[in-house]
Amino acid sequence: MNFDKCLVVFSHGMESSPASTKIQVLSKIAEGRGAKTIAPDYTDSVELKVRLEMLREVLKNEDFESLILVGSSMGSLVSLIYSQTSDANIAGMFLMAPAVGIENIGFPEINVKNVKILHGWRDEIIPANVVIEYSSKINAQLTLVDDMHRLKDSHEIMKALFSAMLDEL
Repeated sequence: MNFDKCLVVFSHGMESSPASTKIQVLSKIAEGRGAKTIAPDYTDSVELKVRLEMLREVLKNEDFESLILVGSSMGSLVSLIYSQTSDANIAGMFLMAPAVGIENIGFPEINVKNVKILHGWRDEIIPANVVIEYSSKINAQLTLVDDMHRLKDSHEIMKALFSAMLDEL
């Protein structure tokens, strides 16, 4: 894949920000391959619909041929729902502790072939069995680690999995 015309969008979680450690670490990997990266700031709203509209607005002003969506927790949900409603060429998705299976949202169906999910066995917010079920439903590669929702002890495997996904593209 030619990363020169690729945009990598990082969507942070509900209680996080574009300055999160995950975004900082993973954006360096994508930029090292020549991709442009952006991380919209959703901190003004905890509502999924508002965050989704914010993402759409940001992407209207971007020039790209392919898109890679990276999300953490609620940011994963924003990425998943965006992928359902967009005609953009979404080359892949990297989802960390995705907030799937929650009330009123359920399990978004997607049409993206390269989806990788990293989730903690001890996630105290989204149980691992819910993410296992969802991963199976969308045929995503799931990696489970001995960690909690924030995945703070899993940065090395996170970097390795994200790099491997980019290599596959």
